[in-house]
Amino acid sequence: MLVLENVHKSLGGKEILRGVNLEVRDGETVVIIGQSGTGKSVTLKNIIGLLKPDKGRIIIDGTDVTDFNEKKYSEVRRKFGVLFQSGALINWMNIEDNIALPLREHTRMNPDQVRAKVDEKLALLNLLDARHKMPSEVSGGMRKRAGLARAIILDPKIILYDEPTSGLDPVMSSQINELIMRMQKVLGVTSVVVTHDMESAYMIADRIAMLFEGRIIECGTREEIRNSSNPIVRQFVEGLTSGPITGA
Repeated sequence: MLVLENVHKSLGGKEILRGVNLEVRDGETVVIIGQSGTGKSVTLKNIIGLLKPDKGRIIIDGTDVTDFNEKKYSEVRRKFGVLFQSGALINWMNIEDNIALPLREHTRMNPDQVRAKVDEKLALLNLLDARHKMPSEVSGGMRKRAGLARAIILDPKIILYDEPTSGLDPVMSSQINELIMRMQKVLGVTSVVVTHDMESAYMIADRIAMLFEGRIIECGTREEIRNSSNPIVRQFVEGLTSGPITGA
């Protein structure tokens, strides 16, 4: 279980998170929605330990990790896989080597074991034919899939997704959404997904949490969010130009 309790974070003198409270249960997919710049990615960075809260607590599997030093948090990060918005592949490595990198850095597997593990993830994400290609030689959707393969190569308990469908066409976005659901079903992982893509959110979420002005203002099932009476939530999910978000 992942819990954020009253998490605050300021950057550059600006308060970004103003008391985020969120509970993510084991095995579920929680989608965090909200406007650009509202703190969604900052929330993920606090979870993974790239940023530390100014106030509040982050609890992972019952352990308060908020004040862990870098060495202790590096052990916590083994529980996580992260799919960055761009895929964040290393340009001078082919797809296979990008996916194998965490195994070579964090395990003592021999080359045959590494190859077998990479083959397993390549097959799971339909990337076997792309194993020797460079990131510049494949599509944006394939780079996202390769990034996801690398994110799950260490068999994490929790996967964090930062705008997984950003920059993709509708067909490729649907494929990525199906992969997210497949990871939950096949691997039994817990997922936290940051997105402003409501079609994606409705497709993959067990629950949806809306972040607005640094706080979670509502969290519920897809239907609860779709039928919310909160005017801020309604304006966002319906994409309305008039309402409390825009002040019009």
